[in-house]
Amino acid sequence: NPDQIKFALGIPEMKHPIPAGIIEMSNGIQIPISLDITYIAGPDTAHVNVSGISGNQKTTYLLFLLQSTYQTLLTKLGEKAAIVIFNLKEDDLLHIDKKPPLFTERQKKIFNSLDLKLDPFENVTYFLPRGNDGMPNSAFVSDLNGGKSRNFKTYSYELRDIYDRLDLLFPDLNDPRYNLLSLADFIHETWPTLMMINNPRTKSKMKTKTKQKAVTWSDLLMYDKFPQSVIPNKTSLLHFRSHIQKLKNSSIFVDRKITSTYLGNEVLNIKSGDI
Repeated sequence: NPDQIKFALGIPEMKHPIPAGIIEMSNGIQIPISLDITYIAGPDTAHVNVSGISGNQKTTYLLFLLQSTYQTLLTKLGEKAAIVIFNLKEDDLLHIDKKPPLFTERQKKIFNSLDLKLDPFENVTYFLPRGNDGMPNSAFVSDLNGGKSRNFKTYSYELRDIYDRLDLLFPDLNDPRYNLLSLADFIHETWPTLMMINNPRTKSKMKTKTKQKAVTWSDLLMYDKFPQSVIPNKTSLLHFRSHIQKLKNSSIFVDRKITSTYLGNEVLNIKSGDI
C-alpha cells in the first residue's frame, strides 16, 4: 500500500522532502514520491542521474525536478537558492520562462497531488554567445523582436578574463615539442607585466617607440619577448600564435567587450532566485 512504499523509500524520515514524481501502481493508485534535499543540493551527494534511451524526456524530467526544488526551497522552506543551467540542446532550454500553452488534465492532477504550481521559471536571464555583428549567435533569441524588455545578454572573453586558464584553450598543451604548458604558465605568472614595443607608422622620418602592456589577444599575437626557456625555438612561437589566431577568429574572443559580458562575473554576482 502507499504507506508501505513510502516507508521503504525512507520518505517519512526526510526532513526536507522535494517532490520528485509519482509511482503509479498496476491498480491505478498514484503515490507521490520525494527525494531529500540533501541528496539533490546538499553535502551528501549533490548529484542526480537521470538515465534512459534517447527521446524519453530526460531533459523534461530534469526541468521538472529543478522547478520542484526551486519552488520548495524558496517558497516553502524560505531558503536561498539560484540555478545555473548549461544548454546543450539547441533552443530546447531557451523557453523556460514561458508557460506552455496547454496542460493536460493528467498533468494538472499530478502537479496538484505534489503540491506544486504549474508555473514557468522566473527571474531568468539567458547568456548567449556573441556573434560577429555583436548580436547573439543563437538558435533562438528571447524577446528580440517583442515589446518586452530583453532578458538575454551576450557573453565573450577578453584575455584579461581568462589569462590564468589558457591551458584550457590549447588541445595539444602537453606536447613537449611546442612547450605550450610552460608558455601558458609564464603568461599567468607574469600577468599583467608583459611589455611590448609599440612602433607606429608615421609620415615623418622620426618614429616614436613606446612601451605598452600586452593585455589583449592582438597584443599576445604580436608579443615575441618570451624567454628561451619558455619558447625554445621559432616553431614553438609560430605554433602558439596559430592557436591565438584561431581564437581571434571566433566571435566570443574579443580584445575589448563593448556590449557583451564575462560569465565569470555574472556567476559571482548571482542572487537568490536568479536562473
